[in-house]
This record gives sequence, structure tokens and C-alpha cells, in this order.
Amino acid sequence: DHFLNPDCATHFSSAAELFYAKQIGYTMLPLGLSALIWVTWHIVARCQSLKFRLRLNLLDTTPKDKMVVTICVLMYLIYPTLCKQALALFSCIQVEANRYFLLADLEEECYKGNHLVMALTFGIFQILMYVVGLPVLGFYFMYRNRFRLDKHVVRTRFGLFLGGYRDKRYYWEMFLVGRKVCIIALSVFGTLVGVYIQTHIVLLFVLLFMLAEAVGQPFDSTSGDYDRLGTPRIRYKILHQLEISSLFVIWLTLWCGLLIYQIDDIDSSVHVLITIVVFSMNVLLMFFMVFKFIMEVVFEFQHEKKKKKDFRRSQEERKRQQREMEKLAKLDDNEMDRRRDYLKRQRDLLIKKKAEERKQQLNEYESRRKNVNAKEEYLNAKRKAEEMSSSKKK
Repeated sequence: DHFLNPDCATHFSSAAELFYAKQIGYTMLPLGLSALIWVTWHIVARCQSLKFRLRLNLLDTTPKDKMVVTICVLMYLIYPTLCKQALALFSCIQVEANRYFLLADLEEECYKGNHLVMALTFGIFQILMYVVGLPVLGFYFMYRNRFRLDKHVVRTRFGLFLGGYRDKRYYWEMFLVGRKVCIIALSVFGTLVGVYIQTHIVLLFVLLFMLAEAVGQPFDSTSGDYDRLGTPRIRYKILHQLEISSLFVIWLTLWCGLLIYQIDDIDSSVHVLITIVVFSMNVLLMFFMVFKFIMEVVFEFQHEKKKKKDFRRSQEERKRQQREMEKLAKLDDNEMDRRRDYLKRQRDLLIKKKAEERKQQLNEYESRRKNVNAKEEYLNAKRKAEEMSSSKKK
């Protein structure tokens, strides 16, 4: 809507008709984009002679995976606009007693005629299918794969929503989506409650967001030393620092703006001082983000360089071992004959030694058997002699 505004190029008779036409267009946009992406990736798979869902091994990326990634990225980018357009259909202001008119066109009365039809059809459809349905669908897929978050297919398809978070906080991106919906709803309906109340509500929400961030600790900075890509998990602490600092600067900017807006009887130099403080805080935050971004880019460059160096070292070691094996395989015939003769002599000696040991065991067995036989003969002769002497006495 910001890059291509059709308001000046249309011929509708009223602003309400143009607004309704845009509602219909935004309602059909996600469906049309999804169908176009589905057809495109099927054509790409057909041109590359690939099966749309076939996965030969667990590390393969199929055309279906790429289709899911494309849909997720596009839905993630247009989701704030879809929410704003869906809620804008119900943004009405009271002009007379019990009479509300559409904020986009104050000549269009709300909940009557065309507006009632659009609210009951496209308005409710957008809220149920897009504002509520898309986050619920994303949470369902992540909840279904909560025990397989380290798998290649899950990281490929839903890495946009899982990157950097702990496994126990796989749903945290849905919390951020809820934050966006709250802020968009306040921007759409906030004009009906006034600047003061709108600012106070936003301050409350930002404070709650900071508390949730501090208590939830969603980023994966403590569970293990390295992630699956070899990046130290301690690097994820920067995400928590950026999140808390950005929310704090937003809260401080809103509070200072509300202070300037409400206090009119103080010296103008105080207004200038508060403005300078707010501007300085935002500039410092931007410099801090840029500095951290540069540091992370440098770290990733050094990390990739180290990985490549280790890979080259392992390749060189593998080549060295292969050269040694080839060198051993290319020994001359004499050396191989000498080795064979040596092994044969060793084998013959071992056989001869075992044969001698066996012969010695047999000799010992024969001698023991002869001793046993001689002893038995002696005992038999002694017994016969005793029997003969006893018979003579009788």
C-alpha cells in the first residue's frame, strides 16, 4: 500500500467504494500469492526434472521445502498490512447520537448497507483467516514439530520463525506477532480514544513486552556451547541486548513525547532539552545496532575463515594418508618377497614350536600313564600275595 497507492489512478465515485475495493484486493492477495508460488515451484521442479516431494536423504531440500519458505517469507512481510486493512474496516467514529461513520470515509455510515455486508463477509473473513488464522497455523506447525526442531526439513521450512530461539521457546515468534497486532490495533482504533489514552496504553504494552522479554529469556544463549552450525551460543546474547535496549528507547521516546505534549507552561528550553535527550538516545541506539552488526559480520567472516582452514587442513591430512598408502602399495617386488619370506619363516617357526609343545605334552602323558599302570600292577601283585599267604595259614 505504501509502494503502490491506487487512490490517484482509480475512478470510483466515493472514498468508501475505493476502500471496499482495496479490502477485496487485500483479501484475495494472500490466496493469489500462495497459488502463484505453488504453480511457480511446480514448474521449477518440472524444468529441473525433480520430484516435488521426493527426498533422497535427510539433508536434501526439495521444491516443496522451497515453496513453504517462500510462502512463509511473503506472509511474514505482508502480515502487518493485512492486519491494518482488516481492522480498518471496523474503525468507525461517532458523529451523531447512536450514529457511527467509517473513518476512511465519513460519508459512509457504519453497519448499514454496503458497510454491513463488507464487515460480515470480508471483514470477519480477514480477521479469522489472516489476523488470527496465520499465527495459529504457524504455531500449529511448530508445535507439531517441537521434538524435531533440529531436523533439516524443519529448520529449512520454519527457520524464519525458529532462528535464535531456545527449543523451549519455539513459539516466541508468535508472541512477537501478538505484539505487532496490539500496536496495529492501537494505531487503527487509537484515534477514537485520544492521544493521552493511546500513549498511556502503548507505554503499558511496551513495559509488559520488556518484562516478558526479561523473564522469558527466549534467545538460545545458554543451552550448550555451539549450535548445529558451529556458532558459539554465547553470541546469541546480543539479540537479548538489542531487544531490551530497543524496547527501552521506544518506551523512553513515548514517555518524553507525552511529557512535552502535556506540559505547556514550562520554559521552552526544557522542551529543547527533552528533545535533545530523545534524539540522542535514538541515535545512540542506531550506532549501537550498527556497531554490533559490524562486529557480528566480522565474527562470521572469521568463523567461516576458520572453518575453511580446518577443512583444508583435514583435506591435506587425508591426502597425506592417501599418499602413504600409495607409497606402501608401490613397494618393489624384492621388498615384497623379503616380507613374504619373513612371514613364512615366522609361520614355520610358530608351527614347529607348537608341534614340539604338542609332542612334549604327549610324552608327559605317556609317562604318567606308564607310572599309573606300574602302580596298578604292583598293587595287584601285592593283593595276590596276601591272598595266597592267608590261604596257606588256613
